Amino acid sequence: MKKILVLVLIIAFSYLQAQDAHVLEFRINIKNNSSSKTILAKLENVNWAESWDANTSNFDEHDLKAFSPPNRTSNSNNTIGWNICWQPTGVTYTFGLANYKCSIYKDGTLSDYFYIDYRTSDLAEAYQSWNDDIDVYFNVINGKLYWDYSLTQLVGTGSEETIWDLSPNITQITTELEPYTVASFSVSGSTYPQLSWSHWPEGYRTDYAVYRSVVSGCGSQAAAFTKIASLSANATSYTDYDFSVGGPITAYYIIRAVNGTRESEDSDIEKICVGFNKDNKSYKSFDYSLDQNFPNPFNPHTKITYSIKETGFVSLKVYDNLGREISTLVSETMAAGTYEVNFDASTFPSGVYIYKIQAGNFAETKKLILMK
Repeated sequence: MKKILVLVLIIAFSYLQAQDAHVLEFRINIKNNSSSKTILAKLENVNWAESWDANTSNFDEHDLKAFSPPNRTSNSNNTIGWNICWQPTGVTYTFGLANYKCSIYKDGTLSDYFYIDYRTSDLAEAYQSWNDDIDVYFNVINGKLYWDYSLTQLVGTGSEETIWDLSPNITQITTELEPYTVASFSVSGSTYPQLSWSHWPEGYRTDYAVYRSVVSGCGSQAAAFTKIASLSANATSYTDYDFSVGGPITAYYIIRAVNGTRESEDSDIEKICVGFNKDNKSYKSFDYSLDQNFPNPFNPHTKITYSIKETGFVSLKVYDNLGREISTLVSETMAAGTYEVNFDASTFPSGVYIYKIQAGNFAETKKLILMK
């Protein structure tokens, strides 16, 4: 009877170990640790202090978040690692979407390491559907990492890997990742308000958005902000010709980086006292228009430029050839001006699509061609 009980306990323990190993999304399998060396696995974000949380309640939201993946240790031949690449309540061993250095230490000394890039907004959808876990094997005897259980395929010290290359069901998509806000922002100028900013070398963005709030009185508190311009991803300055510097009005400005449909947090608010630009009344004279996208045909990104005559609600949507809405590019109140928006068709098949703008009584449609 005792033998049967021991056998049952061994099977149950083995099952629990297997279950624990199975739920790990990034696994370090330790082999040949007969001398009970202390093995420590560490994940370090090599590009930024923050990474993205792959939100499972809304797969289209990947928000910047401070992640500190905990170190994992073992003194035996088992599996250690990290559970999932997002942070649900009650789960301890998590890591965000970032570019990581994975290091393995043996009794406190670095043995081997490699880099793995998880920066794709195809997560967490793909993991929910496919369970594409990553396995590496650490041979305690020679201190090397391998891709295979038989220890024949070296990972390679310092090698650079990506999750989308290692897992066939995952693709690199970045337009759902929340962009970093600008690194610095200031407003100055002797004639017109001159906005200047700098951006971080890391991070994803497709363009910038300029917002403004105008209130009576020099030094008054800011009111609601309205978008007044959309600029390219490499832009670092903007001149507001609607106003001249010096006057009884306060103009407040903020900058947001834009990545596809995601906007960053606000920059610092900067202000300047202004008056209406009476000398350049005709400088900002707009009419309603919708330009042909460029490039066209395209794969998978294209730009759409449009103009708004006066402040009002603007809608710009993309439809397939059956008239079904597939993407909303603009849906907000906008000031008069000319704007440019990016359309990312990474997830759509080749074909002819229609984009339509509506602003007040103005409506226009055009065709665009996606060729992959």
